[in-house]
Amino acid sequence: MKIAAFILAILGIGNLMTLPRVVHPGDPPCWPLTLLACIGGILLLVIAVGILRRWRFVWPLGFIAIVEGGVYSVLSVAFIHPEATDRFIILALCSVGSVIVGIFWSVVWYFQKKWFYRDTVA
Repeated sequence: MKIAAFILAILGIGNLMTLPRVVHPGDPPCWPLTLLACIGGILLLVIAVGILRRWRFVWPLGFIAIVEGGVYSVLSVAFIHPEATDRFIILALCSVGSVIVGIFWSVVWYFQKKWFYRDTVA
């Protein structure tokens, strides 16, 4: 789990690197998307620290991060390709893919509950 915490911290920092685009939005239609990326980055950093400290409230936050990632994926396709002629098909496939990936990572995260609720260090 310590490796996962390190990877999540790097991903969280990467998401927070979009913060200057939120503070100075150059492209008005995309600033909500970059704001969502920044919120996801903060969430990933909190989860990374929580994994290392074994904070119990972080385990449910993992599911919120999984849902936020799926929502971000679908919205990014909607914002980036608004003029596509087959936009409905692209959004439908992206939504189905996000749900499948979200279910997979939710199952993986569910089995990590013992890490947060075990009193002894493995």
